[in-house]
Amino acid sequence: MKLIVPLRLIFFALPGLVYGFVSKTFSSAKDITKSMASITGSLISFIVFAFFCAQFLYCFSQSNIGSLIALSGAEGLKVLNMPGQLTILG
Repeated sequence: MKLIVPLRLIFFALPGLVYGFVSKTFSSAKDITKSMASITGSLISFIVFAFFCAQFLYCFSQSNIGSLIALSGAEGLKVLNMPGQLTILG
C-alpha cells in the first residue's frame, strides 16, 4: 500500500509527460503546470462532493444511526403485522 503513489506516478504521469513532449503539446514546464491547473479546475466540484460524502459516511458510521433506522423499520413492520412475502416484495 505504501507504493501506490509511486506506481501511479510511473503508470500515469510519466507516459502523459512523454506523450505531451513527443506530440509537442508540452514545450516547457509552464505548459505542464497550465495543463495540471485546468484539470484541477475541472475536478474541484467532484473533490468537494467527495469530501462531504466522506464526512457524511464517517458521521453515519460513528453514530450508528443506520442500526437505529433498521431497528425502527423492523418494529414498524411488526406493528403492521403483514405477511412475510408481502414485506419482501415491497
